[in-house]
Amino acid sequence: MPETDPDHASPARMKRLFSIDLRLWLPILLTVLLAGLLLIVDAVHQRQMAAEHLAEHRASLTRDMQRLATLAARGSPALPDETLLSLYADEPGMTALMIVTAGGEILHSVGQASADDFDPALAREALAAGRLIMRERPPDRLVACQPLPGGDDAPPRLLFMLARHPQPDSLLAGVLDNDGKRLLLLFLPVLLVLFLLQHLFIRRPLRLLAQRARLLARNHFEPLPVTGHGEIAELAEAFNLMGHQLQQALDFLQQREQQLSRTLEAIGEAVITTDERGRITRLNPAAEALTGWSAEETHGWPLESVFVLEDEAGRLVGQLVERLNNSSQALNLGDNTRLRRRDGELRRITASVAPVRHDDGALEGLILVFRDVTEDFRLREESRIAAIAFDTHNAIVITDPEGRILRVNPAFDRLTGYAAEAIRGHALAELDSLESPDAPPIEHCLSQARESAWSGRRALRRHDGQTLPVWATINAVRDEQGHITHFVASLSDLSELDQTTRALLESQSRYQSLIDALNDGVLMIRDGVLIDCNDKLLEILQRPREEVIGRSPVDLSPPTQADGRDSMEKAQEIIRDVLAGQPRIFDWMKELPNGDCIDVEVSLTRVLLDGQPTLIGIMRNVTERRAAERQYQQLLLELERKEAQIRLATHAAGVGLWEWNIANDYVTWSEGAEAIYGLGPGELGHTLDTSMTLVHPEDTARLDEAIRRSLEENAPLLVEYRVIRTDGAIRWVELSGMVERDENGKATYLRGAVQDITERHQARQEIERLAYYDPLTGLANRRLMLDRLQQAIAHAQRENTHGGLIFIDLDRFKLLNDSLGHRAGDMLLQQVTRRLTESLREEDTVARLGGDEFVIMLPALDADPAQAAKHAWQVAEKIRNRISGGYDLDGHSFHITASLGIALFPEDGKRADVLLNHADAAMYQAKGNGRDTIAYYHPSLQAEADARLALEEDLREALRQDQLFLEYQAQVDDRQQPVCAEALIRWHHDSRGQVPPGEFIPLAEETGLILSIGEWVLLTACQQLRAWMDDAAVHTPGLSINVSPIQFRHSGFIEQVAMIIRRTGVDPQLLTLEITEGTLIEDLDDTIAKLKALKELGLRISVDDFGTGYSSLYYLKHLPLDELKIDRAYVQDITEDPNDAAIVETILSMSRHLGLEVVAEGVETLAQAEFLRNNGCHRYQGFLYCRPMRAADLTRQYLHRETETAGS
Repeated sequence: MPETDPDHASPARMKRLFSIDLRLWLPILLTVLLAGLLLIVDAVHQRQMAAEHLAEHRASLTRDMQRLATLAARGSPALPDETLLSLYADEPGMTALMIVTAGGEILHSVGQASADDFDPALAREALAAGRLIMRERPPDRLVACQPLPGGDDAPPRLLFMLARHPQPDSLLAGVLDNDGKRLLLLFLPVLLVLFLLQHLFIRRPLRLLAQRARLLARNHFEPLPVTGHGEIAELAEAFNLMGHQLQQALDFLQQREQQLSRTLEAIGEAVITTDERGRITRLNPAAEALTGWSAEETHGWPLESVFVLEDEAGRLVGQLVERLNNSSQALNLGDNTRLRRRDGELRRITASVAPVRHDDGALEGLILVFRDVTEDFRLREESRIAAIAFDTHNAIVITDPEGRILRVNPAFDRLTGYAAEAIRGHALAELDSLESPDAPPIEHCLSQARESAWSGRRALRRHDGQTLPVWATINAVRDEQGHITHFVASLSDLSELDQTTRALLESQSRYQSLIDALNDGVLMIRDGVLIDCNDKLLEILQRPREEVIGRSPVDLSPPTQADGRDSMEKAQEIIRDVLAGQPRIFDWMKELPNGDCIDVEVSLTRVLLDGQPTLIGIMRNVTERRAAERQYQQLLLELERKEAQIRLATHAAGVGLWEWNIANDYVTWSEGAEAIYGLGPGELGHTLDTSMTLVHPEDTARLDEAIRRSLEENAPLLVEYRVIRTDGAIRWVELSGMVERDENGKATYLRGAVQDITERHQARQEIERLAYYDPLTGLANRRLMLDRLQQAIAHAQRENTHGGLIFIDLDRFKLLNDSLGHRAGDMLLQQVTRRLTESLREEDTVARLGGDEFVIMLPALDADPAQAAKHAWQVAEKIRNRISGGYDLDGHSFHITASLGIALFPEDGKRADVLLNHADAAMYQAKGNGRDTIAYYHPSLQAEADARLALEEDLREALRQDQLFLEYQAQVDDRQQPVCAEALIRWHHDSRGQVPPGEFIPLAEETGLILSIGEWVLLTACQQLRAWMDDAAVHTPGLSINVSPIQFRHSGFIEQVAMIIRRTGVDPQLLTLEITEGTLIEDLDDTIAKLKALKELGLRISVDDFGTGYSSLYYLKHLPLDELKIDRAYVQDITEDPNDAAIVETILSMSRHLGLEVVAEGVETLAQAEFLRNNGCHRYQGFLYCRPMRAADLTRQYLHRETETAGS
């Protein structure tokens, strides 16, 4: 097998280089070796010494135990057992010494003796053996048991001992004490020599090699001086060889580049080249001249911004890169394509666009070759126009813009007698005859033709002097810029037409005399319009001839005829029948100039006139006759109509007529009146008392009073009351009527109508309900609440009592709407309404003002204001507890709380609107106190509410006026190099100055403005990231953006993020979204779905202010997170508070095990940074490293590559 050349190894087989710092690792390695050797020797020595010490200790203890047993056996009175044991209590290693019975009862003991130390098994073994038994008890104890002799009747006793065996001293300690100085003196010179060798022969050559490599990267090659042998020398020789080859390749490329530039400058075609994304890389001089743009200013521009093409219709021709991306063929653009130059001028070009591809087929760029064909196109068009013009029977004249003749066709020669050569160069005006003074001068005709084509009759002077009538048409011909280049005049001979016209006029005069002699109107219709008529027709229509001739008969008619049919539709039908050979006689309505209509009778037939179908009609005015006929018919129908009106009145809209004869108390009802009362025909009585039995008992008095007033005061009768039908149904009816009196003023009749108004009454009630009640919850609305509240205030002032007004706002309701939708929000409001109404008295009023705001009015609480305030607080607390809790919303569990504000009346407001505002201010105070709380109104709260409203309006104006801006704070690594930047929103107000985010962000979240602000922050930050990505001189950092809980829960959040990424084109892997713990834990299923969607987009997820919220290990385990940010509250006291230090250590340890990165916020001192670094934190953010600043300042100070190099 051939050997592999190491200098030409394939990239797949090349191993990655690994390097270490010899200055650090060589001393560490030697120290570790020395320490390891000493530890091994010490371990062996300790094991030997331990065995020897143990043997000696066992022998010593055995002797002591035997001696002690002997003394105890003698039983000397002068030496009792207690004294005997105390003599041996101070022996080295002795822990406990005792005399015990065989059952373990301690008779005498010294030292730390206890019953737990006794070993029954050992005692039984010693008694059985009748001698001393000694055992080791791990880890470092010796236990011994010796039987003591006694009398025959005395119970057996045992001497029991517990001792520690001593440990030998470490050899290492002795060596360090005795030989440490000699060892250090021997080790330090060796270390210094090794340092010197690696500096001279390794580090310094490598530093020189790195320096020359950086020069080579800047296209400046200096060879390395090579001396000696070894791997570094081989590396230097390989570097020199690479540098020489690279320098030769660069020289060759520069020569080729210069040769290409000279070639492109020399050719006459315009050439543009682009890169693979269609950005311009080169324009040759011909392209600069044709487009009007220079190569320097357009370098890097998109091709479509310079090479602007339009088709004949003026539509842009673009997307050349997209059209050629998957094509290997060149795209040819014909001369129908127009190029718009920089100055706006359009030039026709022919162009060829070809793709340039790499060896792998990927698009490398485009090359465009094009040239100006405007003049060629103009000449070709002139030839085409001339060919068309000259191939006609009409005389054609082509002139220049001033009207001088350039060319004529043969028909012009035949018409005028002028030869083409003789007339060329003469003015067109010279052909005008003096016999046509009414015709405008030819100069006027040419001037009008500049705007639009001119046509008209003119007299032409022939070559033989005769005058020839012609019809002239003059058109202007324009170039690409719209400038007139030629006039083309077409001349038609009118001589024969004039003769024919004169003959026709003579015939028409005779024909007109015949028509005028008729007594009826005569008309002629052709192609749907009147072409002629006699004077009688004009008299009938009362119009002059010019208003009739040339118009359609429908134009002189009303839109609808007497039979109700559309005039146009009926006329088309009649004309169609007559043209088909069916004469028609019909009635028609004509419209006079004053707007009146007349009736005419028309007879219409078809004839052929001049070979064309024509309609001849006779028209007679029959208006008076038709009016008489209609009047007669109306008289016949009048009686029937009067009778029908009475019947219709009894049936239409449930109305019945009635008449009461007061004298005989007889009531007459019209047909159908019984149905109003739910009775059958004839069941309704004919006396007033019978009718009154159907009236609802509560309404009888009102009906009697209305009838009495009508009779006595001569007032109209109008009353509404209820009737009870036989089936028990209750209906509302309206009774109306008038009194008829005799000549003495006595009431004789009462006549009127009765109508069922149940539906109208219900509709009126529904209108009232809609006007005063909330349609979603059925509660009183703002209008009704203010009305009742004003009445309650007035009552409290009159009765000297006090009431309360509670303003309720649901916390986090907007979050529910954004996450689960408005349907879930409506369900929650309805459930809250039920809980409210169940908690109140009957006399209390609860209203919904809109959104998630409710108001409860508590009238007449107490005469004592203090008791009234206490009672109002108790009710508010009851309501708060009732509202707060969980709600089931179509399978979604949602927990909600409420903030309540209390205002008392009349002391906190004598007007309803003022009192409502004060309760609202108290509610906002409750929200400011942490939500889910209650607050009383205080006058200072109104000022705070006004200030809050002013701040809200200023914030809306800030969005409109672009007063918001972003600052960026860098996050750095252990080398203090920026790895990420956090976008921080700022607001500078003209009068308020710099408004802290802590003031306006909570307000934006409450009002919903946070959605617009959040979208603006995300878009603006991504635009800045795109700018960093496009700047080659900038080290592009990651970008961290805070996301509001409301913004995160919004249903369109994921689509919004994806749209902004597509719009700005940023790399999503550089984006980190910071989300608080509370937001993540609220709806875990929704959170997981959204975080997975964000991860699919490529974004990183960071938990902001970690440690201040739930800090649940469950969500850390199950959520796709990338980073934790330690809150500044723990960092600021990390070196002083052991609790904060322990929490931070725990977070860092937990993050390492979970594979999460950690960023520490608020790092301001070196001590804090050192503590974090020692405990495994490697990313920091705080004033110690970088203050928040504008993007330009951050770029200049931290992100420029020169800055990064200097910092490293």
